[in-house]
Amino acid sequence: MRTRWCLVVALLCGCARAQHEAQRPLPTNPEPILAAAGDSVLATRGGRLLYVADSATGRALALAAHRAGVRLVPAPAQVWCADEAQSGRAVGSVVALQLDSLWAERAHVRWTATCLMTLHADAIHAAVGEMGVYEVMRHGEGWRVSRALMHFAF
Repeated sequence: MRTRWCLVVALLCGCARAQHEAQRPLPTNPEPILAAAGDSVLATRGGRLLYVADSATGRALALAAHRAGVRLVPAPAQVWCADEAQSGRAVGSVVALQLDSLWAERAHVRWTATCLMTLHADAIHAAVGEMGVYEVMRHGEGWRVSRALMHFAF
């Protein structure tokens, strides 16, 4: 019985070590992997203008945005979901892409699309939006979304 227990523990440790060794450090230039998710992320967004949270997201979405006819603009400090009062606020969604993990031929790309909204009669505003995770697989010399792992609104 003790021998079986030791074998089980050894097997579990070996699996954990193999998983740890298979994961690579995140690349210094994740843009090709992030760019693979570009068309899928833009498909969830409507409109002709999209605010990007950072320059890496902007570069990663550039080709997909060009194909879709979407103009990318660096996000100001606050982007609102709507501006019923016509006060001149920035209106739209702020999109951010982030490489979460990378294995040999597979990566997880997390994306968010958010904007600010004043809820009820409160003067306090809150961020609302969507987020998701795409699995991206190496395909020849490039990368391609293989499936959506998660998608939810908040």
